[in-house]
Amino acid sequence: MATTAEGDFLWGATMQARARKLLLEYQERYVAANPKSADSFGRASVSLAGGNTRSVLHYDPFPMVLVSGRDCFVSSEDGREYVDFVSEYSACMLGHSHPAVAEAVQAVMSRGINLGGASKEEQVLAALLTERIPSMARVRFCNSGTEANTMALTLARHHTGRRKILAFENGYHGGFIGFDSGVLPTTVPFEFVLARYDDATHVRELVDDSFAAIIVEPMQGVGGMIPASRRFLQTLREVADATSAVLIFDEVVTSRLNYNALQSHHGVFPDLTTIGNSAQQQRLSHSGTFNNNAFSMTAGAVACRLITREAIARANALGDRLREGITAAGRNAEASPWMWASGFGSMLNVHFGGFAAAELRDLFFFFMLDRGFYVSRRGLIALNLMHTDHHVSQMLGAVRAFVEELVRAVP
Repeated sequence: MATTAEGDFLWGATMQARARKLLLEYQERYVAANPKSADSFGRASVSLAGGNTRSVLHYDPFPMVLVSGRDCFVSSEDGREYVDFVSEYSACMLGHSHPAVAEAVQAVMSRGINLGGASKEEQVLAALLTERIPSMARVRFCNSGTEANTMALTLARHHTGRRKILAFENGYHGGFIGFDSGVLPTTVPFEFVLARYDDATHVRELVDDSFAAIIVEPMQGVGGMIPASRRFLQTLREVADATSAVLIFDEVVTSRLNYNALQSHHGVFPDLTTIGNSAQQQRLSHSGTFNNNAFSMTAGAVACRLITREAIARANALGDRLREGITAAGRNAEASPWMWASGFGSMLNVHFGGFAAAELRDLFFFFMLDRGFYVSRRGLIALNLMHTDHHVSQMLGAVRAFVEELVRAVP
């Protein structure tokens, strides 16, 4: 008679064999359906290192080339339209080609994009943001999350005169500030100390008055859409206050989840939100050719006015339904220990467990593409304001079909 451990091992081995068989099949279907993308990738690889300039978009055998987008749909070079559940990795909250944004940007074209001076557009957007996010007394604009977080950390070190920075395992704060594999040689050369995420005790053990800053995502994005507990964030606030460290909330991803940013949902407020301003009136040089470009400032102001409390609440409700439905689809099937979703509101991530996790993750990605749904390869799903209950129902139908096909496949 087999023990529970033996049964789990045999079941896991069978699941892995099933996943590998189906993955091969769906990758072959992907290749057959996307010859133009394959050709584009081959040509791109001649002049682009790695075939593109954004590593997260690469996957084998080749990435699908997208040529247009509207609302919550994207279209590939091979002529197929997909329901877009990536939403530009959370950045595209309004969906694609929103008419109000397009109209505003066209107006900018007629008067100049980047004039080399202060602009009214940056004043308008800054006022909208400071009215919206309580902890942001003043704003500095940057060109990317990487730049914003680097500036925030530099400012914290300058303000405190200290060097150490507390960050968290599996955290991500930009292209050169990620910790999914610890502190790497390619990480920006700050003195990082890593703590376990959502572990208040570990933070208290590590932090003393030698730390310049604590930087944290209220929900880890690249780390798998793992929300922090309110108590954990409160502990960070308490520890920062006790040691005079600067508390930085990286809300590059999570600010879309609440009208006043996710910090307001928890009632815990940092000293800097990506690049807020120092409590004292010290100055630190910060310049960039495109920091106040009229395109970004104008589109940002339009977005602030369109992303209302009601719109966020509706998107979050759809995300909650999708997350709960994905978890239920796994729980109610033979694959129950292997699939679930984490996240908050309109941002979620599909996870797989066991030693078949890698195969199941890739299979889910290619299966969803085959069914006409664009999700990220790592399982990230981001809804935007153009998604409806109908799109979520369609997606949940595809998820149930995925589980059913996985269960009935033969090794």
